[in-house]
Amino acid sequence: MQKNLFITNVESLKIATNLGRGDKITDKIFITNDRPFIEDLLTPAFGQIAGSLEAYYLRNSEAVAYSIEETPSSLDHEAAIAFILERLAEVRVFLQMLWMVKDNSVNIDLGYLEYPYKDNKAFKTNVSRNSFANVFSTAAAEDLVTEFTRDELRMARHLLRDLKMTIDRRPQIAADERYTRFDRAFYFVQAARASSDLGVKIANYCICFETLFSTDSQEISHKLAERIACFLEKTSAPRLDLFHSIKKSYAIRSRVIHGGKGSSRLREQLKEGSISCDNILRRILVRILNDPSLQRYFREPIPDKDAEEYFVSLVLGSE
Repeated sequence: MQKNLFITNVESLKIATNLGRGDKITDKIFITNDRPFIEDLLTPAFGQIAGSLEAYYLRNSEAVAYSIEETPSSLDHEAAIAFILERLAEVRVFLQMLWMVKDNSVNIDLGYLEYPYKDNKAFKTNVSRNSFANVFSTAAAEDLVTEFTRDELRMARHLLRDLKMTIDRRPQIAADERYTRFDRAFYFVQAARASSDLGVKIANYCICFETLFSTDSQEISHKLAERIACFLEKTSAPRLDLFHSIKKSYAIRSRVIHGGKGSSRLREQLKEGSISCDNILRRILVRILNDPSLQRYFREPIPDKDAEEYFVSLVLGSE
């Protein structure tokens, strides 16, 4: 058996309390902000091979995600790269759960693997690295440090458990027939968060709405506004406000994707619309994850006619 260390810095995240050796975020990965513990994780060999700048960056990060695991046999460089990608993918899904708790621009950059790890008998120590290209921003397209409490981290962990999504490291294709409504929305919300353009963010948020609530292409913005308003709100006044908010976002989306001329007023509307869509979508996805009765309609591959019946009864109040 060979022991290996995976580690990556977590950017734009401030954790309110010291986590010591760390809290689990997946079955194998921990997150910690304890500087002395992070220092102890990094061996002299890591600094020599990865470089002093990389080691310094990790030592001074606000937080790191890491795992110490054993593999049945030694790894070659190709296997190490695959290992890093798998762990980075798991951390990225956890970061998406942080977004479900509240908007943020928390990111990961380079992931490293030291193998074998702290083995005095090893003939040679290796360090490999890999990364994901996309960078998340807030709904306002800003890069901000966001503080999370330990309870909020645990909330994200609970959402991740509820998600029960198989981590797929292959290039994602939105039209993959295996994907459910929730899967496709999860795909497009990441595209929205990775865009630095507010108009493109809104366009992707609207695709999420359509992925979750559309069953045909007729009067789509009106139907979606009705369905989402009834899905999230129980009384008429909040439903009406939400209805108009979604219709407004669709008007902005249409202006952007059809090449409408920009203006200072439009820039203000873009920011307001993006933040509004972000909050609405978060509420939708969290409700789906938390309500077992909704799994059939959003997380299972049901025919559109069955989904249509559910949405009609939702709007008419007979569900």
